[in-house]
This record gives sequence, C-alpha cells and structure tokens, in this order.
Amino acid sequence: MGYCDFPIFRGRNEFVHADYGREGSVWFDLKAREVSGFLSEGIIADEGYLRRAVLAVIAGILAPSLGVIALHAGCVVRDGRAILLAAPSGVGKSTLSLALALRGWSLLSDEWTFVSDAPNGLSVWGMRTSIKLLPDAMRYFPELSTMSPAVSLNGELSYEIDPWSFFSVDRATDATPFGIVFLKRALESGARICHASHAGEEETMQALLEEIEEQPETIAEQSGTRRSLMQQLCRLPALKVRFSGEPAVVAADLDEVLTEQICA
Repeated sequence: MGYCDFPIFRGRNEFVHADYGREGSVWFDLKAREVSGFLSEGIIADEGYLRRAVLAVIAGILAPSLGVIALHAGCVVRDGRAILLAAPSGVGKSTLSLALALRGWSLLSDEWTFVSDAPNGLSVWGMRTSIKLLPDAMRYFPELSTMSPAVSLNGELSYEIDPWSFFSVDRATDATPFGIVFLKRALESGARICHASHAGEEETMQALLEEIEEQPETIAEQSGTRRSLMQQLCRLPALKVRFSGEPAVVAADLDEVLTEQICA
C-alpha cells in the first residue's frame, strides 16, 4: 500500500483529524456536522480498505453529532427482530455472532452497531465491513486455515474477512431491536452457558454507557436525542450471560435462550 495500513487520529474539542498519510486526510467538525478532506485514487479503488478504514471511520466519528448512537456490540437478526450482543473486546462477540449466523440468524454486525430513531421506535443498522476474528478462531472455523492473520485497524493480529461471502451467511442491513445480551466469559472450563439472568433498566444503562462511542463535551448536550435513545434501549429485555466453550455449542444454547425469553 502507498497509504497507511490504518489512520492516525488526532482531536481537540469538536475537531477530529484522520490522517491516512500522503494518500488521504479527513477532517471532522462535529459541532457543524461537516466532513472534508481528500482520498487518493488508490484508496478509493481498494474497496475493502475504503469500507473498513474510511467509511466506517466516518460513520463512527460523525454518528454522535447526528443523533445516532454507535454501540460497541454485535447484532444478529431473525424474523426482523434484532438482538444486540454487547461485551468488551476479547470476550468473543465476533465468534459468537458468526456462530449464531451459521445457525440461521442474519448477521447485521459483529463489532459496531448504530442505533437511531425510527417512526415506530428504534432502528439498528450496520455497515458491510470485515468481521475481525482473533487467531485462535481457526480452531472453531477451519475454513480460516487457507488465510493468514494480519494487523487490524486497532493494532490486533486477526483475520479480517467478509463473513457474508466467505461463510455464505445471511446479511441484515437494518432491523428493530428486541433485546440485549451482555456477554461475559466464565471461569469454568468445558461449560456452555453457565448463567443467564435478566438485567434491570438501571443495570442496562450502566452497562450500555461502557459500550457507546464517546463524544466531546462541546456536543454532548447538543440535543436530548442520545438520552432518549438510551432510555428506549434500556426498556428492552436484557440478559446477562456468562459462557465458556466452543462458539458453536454456546450459540446453540444461546439460540434456545433467546427463543424462549426474548423472541417468543
């Protein structure tokens, strides 16, 4: 590549700069809701890089100033009903999201899900960006044996693939959220879902606040949209799930739990 493998970010107050080296530079004015800059023909021609390192970055940075929540969560959909899978990096959102998709759920996103207002409530949507799987995922998805992991946008060594074409899973572009699952790794070995319990609105709010994209103080109180979206999200059924074991086995258990407790 003649450009940076991933951009360098700088920001102050409502201004953010994404630097792609000599081949690109993007400036954000979050208060004015404006984006400007330039991209080389090489970046524009590289569809995979353009999606994951430019378009996804623009959407993520600009979302809060547009009244959209960027939530650090995967999302799977069945019959138009979306389930958000929230957890810190490294817990297994991507592998579990993919395992559920291989069981017949449609995959909307594995890492960042956008939440916005819709005429009848909330809408969740995602971008067609590569799914990121850590190197140990090859144990669970042998199809990855033909590939080699590489350094991803956040500096982690991982496989980055288009899951919809590589694994031939169904894709969802937007849906209505029906529930939230907060994932946590269990210490028990050889288990599946070790514990599943409901979370109240206050507990859900605290957990979601840890998973949303931060925004500068200068625009944080620009409108009450973010607060309204958060309140609506917190009214959804929410489960706390502790799990361990192979993604396919955990996905089978979680599929049953979701069918009984949220999607019934």
